[in-house]
Amino acid sequence: MTKRIAAAVLALWATAPMARELDLNLHNEAAEIGYYVQPEGEAFAEGTDVGGSFYFNEGGDLILSGLFHALMPPAEGFSPWQFGAGVKGYALALDRPDETAGALALSGSARASIPAELPQAVVLRAHIAPAITAFGEADRLLDATARYRVELNPQVSGYLGYRYLQVDVDSGRDRSLEHNFHVGVGLRF
Repeated sequence: MTKRIAAAVLALWATAPMARELDLNLHNEAAEIGYYVQPEGEAFAEGTDVGGSFYFNEGGDLILSGLFHALMPPAEGFSPWQFGAGVKGYALALDRPDETAGALALSGSARASIPAELPQAVVLRAHIAPAITAFGEADRLLDATARYRVELNPQVSGYLGYRYLQVDVDSGRDRSLEHNFHVGVGLRF
């Protein structure tokens, strides 16, 4: 498992010159590595993210996900609020019970900026896949995060967050894959 993680990190690092952000968050029993780019062109707003992540936990669960999320620009003058929407696809390999699943989730986000010497923000994001967009062994999926983010400089930010990740599976078992605090760092290139 360690070799797979190291290979994934090296593969992401090798493509870093094109990256907008490399994101790593972890807690005692789980970790997630994400890679996000800013698409170019007039059709995309400045806050648009396209990318994916790899999540794994101590229980042997693996999740590969892809994201398209657009954040509206800040309002004229000073408004601390920004809202966003998008879609996120999930491919899941759950260890107990041994099941595979997938889901296409609708996403929503809210960001409240806090003016300070070091830019700060509270970011809330939720991805919800009802039964109609869940397939394989999944009935539903909910992935919600709340983060307090501090930009240390234009290339590095750190955050403290809470994540709730639950998958309802066909066998009638609801799997709470994560409901813990985590720490993370974002590196922009």
